[in-house]
Amino acid sequence: MRGLMVMKARDDWTASLQFWRYLSDPATFSFFIHFVAFIHDHSFPVAAPRAWNSLPSAVRTAPSLITFRRELKTFLYHSSFVDC
Repeated sequence: MRGLMVMKARDDWTASLQFWRYLSDPATFSFFIHFVAFIHDHSFPVAAPRAWNSLPSAVRTAPSLITFRRELKTFLYHSSFVDC
């Protein structure tokens, strides 16, 4: 059983080494960094506060849920059809 565990660890190590050799190419590394940044920017913990902070203060500080929904609908309507 111990021999199998060591073999598995060695396979993981070789896969990791191959991954880093793959990233040693500057074009691949640049693509990887941009991909990671793209995923990070579109993740919920980053995108949700950005969307919330982009709302006008009248929407964010609405005193009730009904007022919040009305202000949000008005804001989204105006932001969608202002150029039409």
